[in-house]
Amino acid sequence: MSGKFGDELKKARQRLGLSLRELGEKIRKPDGAAFSPQYLNDIEHGRRNPPDEALIRMLAEVLELDPEVLLARAGKGPKEFSEYLEAMPEEREVLGRLFRKAREQGFKDWSSVESAIDKDKGS
Repeated sequence: MSGKFGDELKKARQRLGLSLRELGEKIRKPDGAAFSPQYLNDIEHGRRNPPDEALIRMLAEVLELDPEVLLARAGKGPKEFSEYLEAMPEEREVLGRLFRKAREQGFKDWSSVESAIDKDKGS
């Protein structure tokens, strides 16, 4: 998962013509310090796990990416989803069954499941 995340960062950074140093200067740690080019290089090459949600959102803003897509590439779901599962742990089982049924029915990705639900709502 982290490889896809790093690849996405690198592609977006290069698209904008930013060096690792320039990117590091545009995003700041809570103490105001810039992120080092080496740290960002390690993330891009999958030598480090994806950072926390706050940094991912900063990266998304600077790199003009959808933060939800970048969070998904990092293997981190939306905060609301995590909070929901924490508040209602029994829903994990339901979501697991839903996932298995979707796969059994031949759905390859969740956008096709979403389309099927939207189509069903319209009928």
